[in-house]
Amino acid sequence: MALGVSRVTCAWLVGSVPFTNYAALRWAGKDLRHVGTATVSGTALYRVAGFWALALVGPAELAKGALGAWLSPGTGGVAAVCGHNWSPLLRFEGGRGLSPMLGATALRTPEATVALAAGMTAGRLASNTGLGSFLGLLAAVTATLARRGPKAAGPVAAMATCVVIKRAAGNGRPRWPGREFLLHRILFDCDPGTRR
Repeated sequence: MALGVSRVTCAWLVGSVPFTNYAALRWAGKDLRHVGTATVSGTALYRVAGFWALALVGPAELAKGALGAWLSPGTGGVAAVCGHNWSPLLRFEGGRGLSPMLGATALRTPEATVALAAGMTAGRLASNTGLGSFLGLLAAVTATLARRGPKAAGPVAAMATCVVIKRAAGNGRPRWPGREFLLHRILFDCDPGTRR
């Protein structure tokens, strides 16, 4: 029991390392929590520091989730996503958890990785990454459930839930002006009137 808890804690700590924010600070002098949509993500790093910064740091963001899933099958990937989304190194702010989720599912449920990546790619091509990634989350859970059943789909659904909660809450002081506002954040990963 203690070993399992320590592995989950390690997965959470690994997930909490904000490689993209460190890279943005180092190469562009920007804290990603204070630019654009305030998301500590690969997309935000690309926007402030360019392709090569993302190419160098992106694999580390994926590896956080893969390491978490390796350390503790089932719960480790979820812990890594939570660490990424609410990092103690960023005063419990962070990203949305898509990169560590891709890494975790690649190790345990590759059909979820394919479904999520397809949604993200389609969103990028349609200039609506927020909606594309949301549909990818739904597809990842559905694909895992169809191929492997509820036991394997549970951790994928838990990671997707962490992503959706973070999208609704955002970073910084949360604003809760109404259901329509929250629904917009959940579906499009941005506040109404902004573009993601």
